[in-house]
Amino acid sequence: MSFQNFNNNKSGYVYSITNSINGKMYVGSTCNLRSRFLRHMNELRRNTHHNLFLQRDFNEYGESSFLFEPIVISDDFRNIENNFIAANASSSILYNIAIGNDTFSCNPNKEDIKIKLTETLNLNRDKIKPRYGEENSNWKGGSSFKFCKCGVTIQPQNKTCISCRDRSGKNNPFFNRKHSDETKAKLRDKVIGTYNGNQERSVSCEGISYRSVSSAAKALNVSPSLICYRMRKDKYKDYFYI
Repeated sequence: MSFQNFNNNKSGYVYSITNSINGKMYVGSTCNLRSRFLRHMNELRRNTHHNLFLQRDFNEYGESSFLFEPIVISDDFRNIENNFIAANASSSILYNIAIGNDTFSCNPNKEDIKIKLTETLNLNRDKIKPRYGEENSNWKGGSSFKFCKCGVTIQPQNKTCISCRDRSGKNNPFFNRKHSDETKAKLRDKVIGTYNGNQERSVSCEGISYRSVSSAAKALNVSPSLICYRMRKDKYKDYFYI
């Protein structure tokens, strides 16, 4: 196959691979002629070209019977290529089996492909069976959510929420363990530094005075963070520091 060289530029090319024996041509488009020419040559010589019609004639007539050359230089080269192929699809002048992205409609092995696809689908249909209920690994007892005994939504791998989790005895990660004297000293210094020597501050909640936020939380059976939250909000006027 001979190659008529054109310098590459910002525009694209519509090119043809023409059989000098029977006049048939393959039409394509590219921004780099030389790279596309080398790709076609490599595939044809290895008998692996995607176009079966072109490959068969290349094997029959030989490499010297084909000419690769540009036929149009334009910024709109893609549309020109598609329009040209579509206009000549019904004629016998083209090797092309694809119009736009459709590589099936004009494929010479279309019927064989349809048969193989049907056989594959029927084979897989017998192998794949629906799994219901406990047979399905994603089944969650008929519900998409898991709930704790208190009604809070929890993750599927958890048994309870954080509030209901048993942390007594062996369930406590610090069970049968003690802080060293060095650790105790560090914790004490950290707490003193945070509160400037005053570790407790009296609060009033719902008309009752408590020695600290923790004492109030324990008496009201709520979390200390909830007591602090209410003291920051104007609507809880009976929650404040003394």
